[in-house]
Amino acid sequence: MSKKVEQAIVDDLNEVLQRFMREVFKAMHNMGNPLYEGLMSQDFAIIKAVNCRPDIILKDILDQLSIPNSTLTSIVNRLEKLDVLKRVISTRDRRSYGLELCEKGKLIIKDREEKENKYFTKILGALNSDEERQKLVSLLNTVMTNIDD
Repeated sequence: MSKKVEQAIVDDLNEVLQRFMREVFKAMHNMGNPLYEGLMSQDFAIIKAVNCRPDIILKDILDQLSIPNSTLTSIVNRLEKLDVLKRVISTRDRRSYGLELCEKGKLIIKDREEKENKYFTKILGALNSDEERQKLVSLLNTVMTNIDD
C-alpha cells in the first residue's frame, strides 16, 4: 500500500471514529437529565465497576481503571457528595474500604444500561444483516485485542 493511500485510509478512519465517538457520547450522556448533574465521564466507569462487583475495594478500581490514587479519591469524594455511592468497610478485606451504590447510583446504572441497549441496538440496526453485525463485533474485538497501549 502506498503512503498516500495509507494516509487517506487513516484520515477516513479518524473522521469516522471522531463522528462515532461524538454520537455515542451524546447518546450516553444525556446532559438534560438531572440524574447526571455533576457527573463526568470517568464517574460512569467507577459506578459501573461498583455495580458489577458489589464486593469491590478501592484498590481493585485503581487496578481496573489504571488511574492514580489521588484521582480515585477525588472522584469518590465527589460521588459521595452527590449521593451516588458511599464508602463502606469491605466485607472481603476488613482493612480496606469498598464502595456501595446509593439509590441515585442504582437509578443511574438502570438509566445508563437502558440507553446503552437502545443505542447499541440502533448501531447494529444500521447494518443490513446478522452477518454484517457479527463481522463488526468481530473486527472490533480483533482491533482491541491487537492494539498497542
